[in-house]
Amino acid sequence: MSLSDAAKARTEAAFKRKEEQARDGANAWAEYEAKSRAIAKNMERLRALRLAKEAAARPRPQSSAVQSPSPNPPNPPLPPQPPATARALRRNGASAGEPSTNAFKQARPNTSTRAPYAQRTRARRKPGAAS
Repeated sequence: MSLSDAAKARTEAAFKRKEEQARDGANAWAEYEAKSRAIAKNMERLRALRLAKEAAARPRPQSSAVQSPSPNPPNPPLPPQPPATARALRRNGASAGEPSTNAFKQARPNTSTRAPYAQRTRARRKPGAAS
């Protein structure tokens, strides 16, 4: 076998290998898509079952003509809240006419221990440097 015959055989083997890989890749992709469709179909079936179960467990409203007394009394009204301070309104981004939406921030003051930018930069400057 000459050198050109050996090179030709290697080239043909590489070509056959690439063809086989392409076929395997197409088959693998088809399997992947089939599994994905099966999973999606099963998820949809399970979702429909769950929604049906939740709908069956939900109590049906009674007719408006006859209502039985509720076993639990309604919740008592909440006590009045003190008015928010102007500072708390500014911090939470609310105006004076509307209530603050973040009660946690309103109740808790700023507890940051980090120094303002100017103080941090002054601390880093070398002594004797012109400002």
